[in-house]
Parts: sequence; structure tokens; C-alpha cells
Amino acid sequence: MKEEKLPGGFSYSIPTTIVEARDLAEISRMKDPYHNIIQPSLLNKHDIVKYVSKTGMIFPFEPDRLKSASYEVPLGNEYVKWLRKDGEPVKVHKKDLSSKDRIPIGKNSITFVDVDANFFLPYYIALRFNLSITHVHRGILLGTGPLIDPGFCGKIMIPIHNLTNNNYWLTPGETLIAVEFTKLTQDEILLNTDSHDINPWYRKNIKDDKLTFSDYFDMALPHGINSVESSIGKYINEATKSLEDIKSKSESTLKTMRNISYGTFVALVIGISAAYIQIQGVVSSVNKYVSDTEQQHSSKINELSKRIDGLYFKINKEKKGDEINNVQTYFESDYIEEIKRENQQ
Repeated sequence: MKEEKLPGGFSYSIPTTIVEARDLAEISRMKDPYHNIIQPSLLNKHDIVKYVSKTGMIFPFEPDRLKSASYEVPLGNEYVKWLRKDGEPVKVHKKDLSSKDRIPIGKNSITFVDVDANFFLPYYIALRFNLSITHVHRGILLGTGPLIDPGFCGKIMIPIHNLTNNNYWLTPGETLIAVEFTKLTQDEILLNTDSHDINPWYRKNIKDDKLTFSDYFDMALPHGINSVESSIGKYINEATKSLEDIKSKSESTLKTMRNISYGTFVALVIGISAAYIQIQGVVSSVNKYVSDTEQQHSSKINELSKRIDGLYFKINKEKKGDEINNVQTYFESDYIEEIKRENQQ
């Protein structure tokens, strides 16, 4: 036992080993050492120290962690959580961590942690706890202040719910919860017994102070259930996977459409080019035909012009009227024959 001096001139003997704490708890479990002194109520920090010194209800006990009506309990060195691997839950269990280690509190997850304190509650004191306000402001949740019944012994396992989209890390030894102790109203059976032995009526509330995480899970989980996970995180993971599948299919479809569009464009260019070449051939043929026809008619017109000029020259040369008539008759007949030949062609 170690003597602790507190403000106000008070001094109390505090257990220094867990064996001393257990021995005090066994002696005072049924009999309240302060039943005529401390009234049933929420204990203040001075009354907490008094009961620790007589019942060993907190071990180890650090006076600096006392607040007006509560006691700050540090985070322990063990945690359990389940992670998903290939769609199946995989248990992660680590213990014996040091103050240099960090405990991950992943987004949308549940992580089970312990505290660095053993509780040995007598049968006239109950315990409530909640997260420190710092963690509450981070969006981490514990629940609505669970009640630990009188008679509990050991460490408490706490599920930490991170419902935010942030990842947090906790360090063993930092303040995790604030604990308050409430003294119950007087119990006639406890008040009238002179024995420190455990009454059978209360025996069912006694817990083994050596229970492990696995023991707690075995007692809590129904047969066939071997993991505790956040449904939010699971649904988010499933939704993320579905979105990734949709994205992959969309990209594949877009790629196919691009390939089809490219092939269609190439085919269109080839078709237009072929049509252009054909049209160019037709235009060239027409141009050649027109050119050849113009040349033929031009040659004939030139020939006719020369013949007409010769005839006029001959007419001017001849003076006789009958000769002129003969020339005109010749010219007209010859010209008519020429026109007929052209029409036949």
C-alpha cells in the first residue's frame, strides 16, 4: 500500500499491486465501510479516493486523473477489429502495445479496445462511463454511457464506433473514457450481514477479472457469427465496388464505341474517295467527248468556209448570168448534201 496525500490535508493508502487491490475487494465486497458516512449518491472525487483506499475498486489508481465527479481512464494496450480481404472478414488482434504504437480507428468502422485499469466493484457501487469529450467532438461514438453493475471485476472491453469519413489513431495511455461511480441506496441484506462472504443471491454478478477479449466475444456472439463489423462500412465498400464495376464497363463501352466510330469514319472516307474518283472519270470522259466534238465541227466549219469563199470568188469572176445560176445551183446542192452527211453522223 502507498500513502497518497491529496489537497485539503487528506491522505489515504492506495494499493500498489493488483494482488492488494483484489484482497481489499474480497474483504469489502459485501460490507460498506462508509455506510454511515457517505450517502447514496454520485461520488465526488474525495469519496472516490476513500472507496479506492478501502475497496481497491480502481487499479492502478492515479490521483491526477481525478475530476470533480469522475475519473479519467487511459486507453489500454490491446485492440480487436475485423477487416475485409477478398470479401471475407479477417480478424486483427494486437496486444502488448507500447506508448509508441498507435491504434487505428478507421472510418466507418468498429474497433474494440481495452482500458488501462482493472475495476473491482463492491456490491453497493455501480459504474458508468463515456468517451472523453475530445473523442466525442471528433465524431467517435461509444453509446449512451453503459452501466457496469456492482460486483464487476476486471477490465472492460469497449467498442469504438467511427461513423465519420475520417481515419483516426489512438495512442495507448491517452485518456479514453471518463468514469463516474454511484453509491446505491441501502440494501437490507448487505446492511444486516456481519459476514464478508459472498451472499448466494449476488453470486451471479461476480465476473472473473481474467476474462479476455476472446472470452467476451464467445459469450456475446451467437453460434455461427464470428465477426463484428460496421454495416455502414460494408455497404460503402459494396457500393464503391459497384461503382468501380460500372465505371469499368462504361469505359469499355466507350472504347468500343470509339473504335466503331473510327472504323465508320474510315469507311466513309474510303467510300467518298471512291465516288470522287468515279465522278472524276465521268467528268473527264464528258470533257473529252465535248472537246473531240468541238474539234470535229470546227474542222468541218473551216472546210465549208473555204469552199464558200472559193465559190464566191468563182462567181465574181464569171460574168454570165447562166453561169452564176449554175454556180448557185451547184453551191446549194453541195451544201445540202454536206448537211445531210452531218445529220447522219
